[in-house]
Amino acid sequence: MYNLDVATPEEVLTILEAMADRYRNSAVELASVWQDDSVGKVWSDFAAILDRAAESCRKAISRRLG
Repeated sequence: MYNLDVATPEEVLTILEAMADRYRNSAVELASVWQDDSVGKVWSDFAAILDRAAESCRKAISRRLG
């Protein structure tokens, strides 16, 4: 389980990226097990969403904290 109750903004980036990686890996594993590329696509979609969120957070950190 991931928790976004963290001490620093940078920790949010680490967690979002770890979650994205985990979802991406789940999508690959599901596709492999089921021999169907469409299985698990929602996890790939979630990973992409989390990647974009991490990038937005990175920009906010840079803008606000330099």
